[in-house]
Amino acid sequence: MSATVVLDRDWELFSDWCTAAETSPLPATAETVEAFLRAVPGRPSTARRRLRAIRRAHQDMRVQLPVQLPGRSSTVRSGEEWVSIERALAQIPTLRFPIGLRGRRDAWLLTLIGVLGLTRRESMELIADDIELFPVIRIANRPVPRSDVPAECPACAVTRWLRVVGAASRGHRSEVQGLLNPLGVDDEVHDCGVGLDGSWREADCLTVAVDRRGWIASGKPLSSTSVSAIMKARQLPAGDPLRGFSLAPATGRFKDASSAELASAYDEIDVRLSELLARAEAAVSAGADVLHEIEGHWDPS
Repeated sequence: MSATVVLDRDWELFSDWCTAAETSPLPATAETVEAFLRAVPGRPSTARRRLRAIRRAHQDMRVQLPVQLPGRSSTVRSGEEWVSIERALAQIPTLRFPIGLRGRRDAWLLTLIGVLGLTRRESMELIADDIELFPVIRIANRPVPRSDVPAECPACAVTRWLRVVGAASRGHRSEVQGLLNPLGVDDEVHDCGVGLDGSWREADCLTVAVDRRGWIASGKPLSSTSVSAIMKARQLPAGDPLRGFSLAPATGRFKDASSAELASAYDEIDVRLSELLARAEAAVSAGADVLHEIEGHWDPS
């Protein structure tokens, strides 16, 4: 089920509740929204989603809603030891294969979670139908902002990833390598101002694992653990050794790993898990076929 359908249902729930409570759903007052959230309780993520649905309806009608959306996800770090989302976007490599492919995927994640405020689950479950490119870029009904500097621009981060994810999902490595070729690239040009073809809509999954060789696990989203690790790694200052992780003993292979290397390692784990799951599913299917054949030939007499 797409995010749009879910938000539509949340809005219908709010409208029905307002009708029963004899109050106006649009424009809604802060007191009305708060009363609704108390009367129709749910998990914190559900309450945030319902609030987004209410805000979206008001935005569509160009009516101000006097209720603030929840703050940034706890997946986003803040403090002196972490760089801002804008700075994190600027320091991520987006050219050359395969580092640019992983970089574009990570910048996509930073934008979804750090700029738009999506949860890890929402980011992992995004599909093509959740994205609009005209007249402005919107993801899950949230407008993606544009900044003056292309390297820090969230809208550019979105289009850079959409520009390669379709070809990468189909395994067209040479096409991806061409798209990531730094020759002739002008750093001052906004990628979000350059037209996109529709190949990205062919990707089964938009938030995928990318291994160190540039292969992706098509149709398999990143795990929530990997999303958190990548977000954390990418908010480290560029070039700093890994801090705050305890994935391996001090003498292990990640002792002096950079943030990019750790993010790549998580990708490797997700890709391998996807391969193992696929093999397990194939084995179960083959076993079921054998049992079915045995049952078909079994004569109880």
